[in-house]
Amino acid sequence: MVAFWGLVLTNPEIAKIQEESYSAFQAFFVGLIERHLGSRADAKEMASGIIAVADGLWLECCLNPERMTPEQAVRTAIRFSQASLS
Repeated sequence: MVAFWGLVLTNPEIAKIQEESYSAFQAFFVGLIERHLGSRADAKEMASGIIAVADGLWLECCLNPERMTPEQAVRTAIRFSQASLS
């Protein structure tokens, strides 16, 4: 993953793929937010926050699986998302 991060910054083709993937995730979460909260000016920002939490949880699972299991990460992501959407 660290090599991928470097490639995103130096390889336009990889950067384009990353942007397309991120945009698709963001659009999914914007739709979810709007379905639960209605149209909001901050929906994209909220979606970015949910993605950041998911990325951080994934990183925690990889760095120390004893500290953060995949099951704990999923529970945490769901709790965070529910709190953000209420």
